[in-house]
Amino acid sequence: MTFYEWLGKLLPALIAFVGAWLGTRWGFSKYKKEKFWDATLKSYSNVLTSIEIISFFGLADKHQRLIYQGESGLIHDDEIFRAAIRELISTSNSQSMYFSSEFNLLVRSFISEAYGISSVDFEELEGEDDDGIRSIYYRHSEALKAAALESLEMLNVQAKKDIRGDGISEKLSCYMKVICRR
Repeated sequence: MTFYEWLGKLLPALIAFVGAWLGTRWGFSKYKKEKFWDATLKSYSNVLTSIEIISFFGLADKHQRLIYQGESGLIHDDEIFRAAIRELISTSNSQSMYFSSEFNLLVRSFISEAYGISSVDFEELEGEDDDGIRSIYYRHSEALKAAALESLEMLNVQAKKDIRGDGISEKLSCYMKVICRR
């Protein structure tokens, strides 16, 4: 057999191999982008949902407890509020790589503001009867609800910019550069 005969027999196999390799590489990169996009949308949704719950329940005053039927049984509103706070903090720490820097800054500023608002000084409660204590908690609760609603509006605007605009594509391109280096 001559060289050209061998080349004629090997060329279709070589072309098929290169085509399969390029198709697999393209499909895997598309899969990674879609997974990153799904995780990004879930992270944004977790933050916005947590802040919406916080704005609804405020400090969840124990004197005015409400009971809800949840998946695992009866749940008090202060349990829902505390779960939303924990979810917000954990999401802002563990999933911050998916956020734009502006969104992440807004989330962190809300967390610090909410911590300041929800902290009740015990000296403030001294000498108060039950009604006075309830009114102090109510004032803190109203301030927390107002801060949560204000932050929710700003975060919604920023999330729309990030998801529709350049924020996510910039994150995705940075993420892809990190992956491609490996």
